[in-house]
Amino acid sequence: MPYTVDIKQANAPRVASPLCATRRRFAITKILLLLSFASCSSFAQTSEEAETEWVESAELWQAHVDDISEQLTAPVINHCEGLVSHNDPVVVAPISQSPYMNLYLDPAFNTRNRRITNSQAEQVHRPMTNSADAWNNDESLLILHRFDKADPTPKFVLMDGNNYQMLGDLNIPAVASDTVYWSQYNPLSVFYVDNHEQAGQLKRFDIASGTQEVIADFAPICEANGFPASQGTFTKPSLNDELFAYQCGTKDGKALAVSYEYTSDEYHSLAMGADTQWPLTTPLQAMPAGDGFWLQGVSLTNALDINSITPQFETVTASNGKSISIFDQQSSNWKALSTMGYGEFENFATEQVAPTYFSEIVLVNTENSEQSEMCRVAHHRSFGKQASNAGYDAALGESVATLSPSGSRVLFNSDWYDNGSVDTYAIELPSFTRLQLDGEWADKQTPSMITRIAQAGSKFAYSRALVSENETPVITTGTGRINGRSIHLEYTTKVSNKSVAGECNGTVQNDINDIAFECNDNHFGKATYNLVRQ
Repeated sequence: MPYTVDIKQANAPRVASPLCATRRRFAITKILLLLSFASCSSFAQTSEEAETEWVESAELWQAHVDDISEQLTAPVINHCEGLVSHNDPVVVAPISQSPYMNLYLDPAFNTRNRRITNSQAEQVHRPMTNSADAWNNDESLLILHRFDKADPTPKFVLMDGNNYQMLGDLNIPAVASDTVYWSQYNPLSVFYVDNHEQAGQLKRFDIASGTQEVIADFAPICEANGFPASQGTFTKPSLNDELFAYQCGTKDGKALAVSYEYTSDEYHSLAMGADTQWPLTTPLQAMPAGDGFWLQGVSLTNALDINSITPQFETVTASNGKSISIFDQQSSNWKALSTMGYGEFENFATEQVAPTYFSEIVLVNTENSEQSEMCRVAHHRSFGKQASNAGYDAALGESVATLSPSGSRVLFNSDWYDNGSVDTYAIELPSFTRLQLDGEWADKQTPSMITRIAQAGSKFAYSRALVSENETPVITTGTGRINGRSIHLEYTTKVSNKSVAGECNGTVQNDINDIAFECNDNHFGKATYNLVRQ
């Protein structure tokens, strides 16, 4: 287990084992943390080689700890690790729709999938759009659309972002473009543009209180230029909640794009459609960093002046030569895509290999534009627009794929072989974990011993520090991986002038803020200890 020592006075007698020594009364006392794992018995065997003098200054020790903490960064995650990346044709094995909330393994790609909604006949539950995040920024909540035959106006269904339990409908009226967007600063807020009695008003809805406030009003500008404020298109705000864009309702083949900058409280507008250079194909879109707008392949300033001509769509070339276009509005390099395979649905009824990317959900890393990494994660088995049993708009069954902010989960919708309803499914990638270890942890027996963890998906890095008399930090650093409630980590402790390697296996208890570890290395031996979240 980690051990403690007291800061000694000058000329204070040395002890054979800092871990097992009886606590003495000194003028200055401060519990220090040595970044290693040891028991009393095992340390006694190696005290000669590991013994050191401790610094008197708690401030100096803390400064070193802070320096080490600042250097701690989360591991880089490859969400395609362990997944199918070849372009070989595979069989779309016929399987029954999984029971509600049950996990099933995709037969072709061996990924973990879960049906997270339980639609009734002629009912639809689906993600809103590819560009609208289903999850909020900390993935604690997610929003889906629900369509009912008796009331085709979409409802916004709030769900727990981790266990997928239904929490109820959001009390939001009809909105422009049928889409709401999560705030990137407040995980309990969403933005939308009213399409009802207060058409054109940009509002922030607070989920905790159920209240809303008006942020901006596009209606006066739309109406002053002869366009309706209703039936417009609201696109995703910048990731800093600073820039917003709305396209007024169309009239006579024309429309007006309107931008709003929150800090300056400034509006700008741009004519679109007939007699302009901007066809009514793709609306104005705020850039993720809040430093301008995209409009049909052109970069615009905040004032909607042309800045540069830059491709708005990235084209990814799959390994079989197939090109797929991606709308690049997210800040992450990872994208989730879906393919339908219209005209080839006979492949559902046979056990012959199907064309590559037929009815698939695909994950793409676009960081390297010349050779994008791609992996295949699931077959969605949806008939989409060609569904014959749809008591709803069949287009709602066309599969939409949306990635979680962490990149470790993908949502998609499917009518599952044209079964008369549409449900949403969650793909839990190998990088996904429900356990969140990021932050500071203390030893249960010695709360002043702090472990710092930086997590990305199912991987994490961690560090601890101690400073010796010559002001040289004694550092333990390591990396680990989470699998369910089990944790495996490997560490290296620098003791004096040598490094000691070891490993730990941990189990998260029913209380997710408590981890029990069994550790072992060839210097300190075996140890057991518990971490509790700070």
